[in-house]
Amino acid sequence: MATPMTGIVEVMEELESNVRSENPTVNLQLVVHICRLGAQFVTSLEGAFKFAAVEVENKANDMEEAYQKYNTVEVMLDYEITNGLARENSSHTRFHLRMKRASDLLRVFFQEILAREGDSLVPPLKKAYDEVFGAYHGENIKMAVYVAMEFMMDKTDFLTLIHDDDEAARELMKRYISASSCVCQYIEQLYRSTKVGEELLRMI
Repeated sequence: MATPMTGIVEVMEELESNVRSENPTVNLQLVVHICRLGAQFVTSLEGAFKFAAVEVENKANDMEEAYQKYNTVEVMLDYEITNGLARENSSHTRFHLRMKRASDLLRVFFQEILAREGDSLVPPLKKAYDEVFGAYHGENIKMAVYVAMEFMMDKTDFLTLIHDDDEAARELMKRYISASSCVCQYIEQLYRSTKVGEELLRMI
C-alpha cells in the first residue's frame, strides 16, 4: 500500500518533468494534489505537529480555488502581480510561496537526515526550520516550534512511516530531494523575474 510520502514524491517528480520540458509550467492541480498528500503526511507524524496538517490543508483549499481561476502558477503570478493583488497577505501568490517554502523545509530536513548519524530528528528538523523559516518568525514563534520539535518521533520510526523498508525510505527521500530542488529552483526564478516577486520572497 502506497504511503502519503510515496505519493508526494511521485507528484513532485511529475512537476519536475513538467518544468524540465520544452514548455515549462507548474500546474496548480498538481500543487493541490501535493498539498493534500502533505496534509496526510503531517497528520501521520502525530503529536505536536498535527496542527500543521490543518495549515497545509488550508493552503490546499486555497490552491484549489486558485486552480479554478488560473490553471498554472505562471498565469496566477502574472495576473496577481499585474493587478496589484500579489502583495495581499491572503493572495493566492502568497499562499503558494508559503507552500514552496514548506517543500524547501522538507528537502533540507531529508538532506540532514541522510547526512547525520544518530536517531534523533531534532537536529535535522531544527536545521531545516532555521534555514527556511527562521528568518521570518519572531522569537515567540521560534520557541514554540523548538518546543514542539522535542516531541518528534525518532529516525527509526520516521523511516518506517515513510516506507516499511529502511532502504526504500531513504531512496524516497533522495528522489524527493532531487525533484524538489529542480521544481523549487524554477519557482524561485519565476518570483525573481519581477520586482514584486523579489519583494514577496523577503516576506513571510
